Amino acid sequence: MAHANGDVVATDVDDQDINVGGNYVQGSAEESDPEAWLATLNVNLVGAYYCARTAIQHLKKRGAVKIITVGSGIGHRGRPGTSAYATAKAGVWMLTRVLAQELLQDGISVNELVPGPVLS
Repeated sequence: MAHANGDVVATDVDDQDINVGGNYVQGSAEESDPEAWLATLNVNLVGAYYCARTAIQHLKKRGAVKIITVGSGIGHRGRPGTSAYATAKAGVWMLTRVLAQELLQDGISVNELVPGPVLS
C-alpha cells in the first residue's frame, strides 16, 4: 500500500484504493484561512496524487488491476461554504479521469467511488 508521503509498505498489490479525505474546513472562500484551505487540498488531492504516483509503477508490473479513488458528491456539485473541500474533491475526480486515460493501455482501470452523504 502506498502512503501519501510516498512510502510503499507492500509492493505485492492487485488493487490500489486511494482512500483520502478529511480536513473538511467550512466557511466562505472570502473568509477562509489560506493555510487551512491549502491543507485541505494537500490532504485530499495531493495525497491522492502521491498514492497513485507511487502505486502505478508497481501496479503496471501486475497488469489487469484497479485503482479506486474516493470522491465526494460535493466535488461534483459544490456547496456554499465548502470551497476548499469541493475544489480538492473535484480535483480527485479529474485526476481519476486522467489516470484512467493514461493507464488504459497498461491494463489498469481507474474509477472513482462517490459514497452518499456521511455524517462525520
